Amino acid sequence: MRDDLLAKGAVHGLKVGDVVSRSMGAAGEDLMMSPKAMEVFPFVIECKNCESLNVRKVFDEHYSKYDKRVGLKMLVHSKNHSEPLVTLRWKDFIEVFDIPVRKS
Repeated sequence: MRDDLLAKGAVHGLKVGDVVSRSMGAAGEDLMMSPKAMEVFPFVIECKNCESLNVRKVFDEHYSKYDKRVGLKMLVHSKNHSEPLVTLRWKDFIEVFDIPVRKS
């Protein structure tokens, strides 16, 4: 995931060190972003690779843990031999595209 973000961010001048992954079990966010990387990818990313995952519970825990951090909170999850999926709140998804949310 780090390498994918660096590859996409290269056109914006991101280089090695702007996105750093933490080892499994380390405290804090799983992908650390430099201020420059946060301008390109304004995300707070939690990564999980496990066969069984309560997505809602893990996402809510992640969101509340980093609620004061600037950036869209995102859970990237996968299991063995499967491609990763991304979970984020709908209003955050809409914000990625800068689309205004209609009031109901």
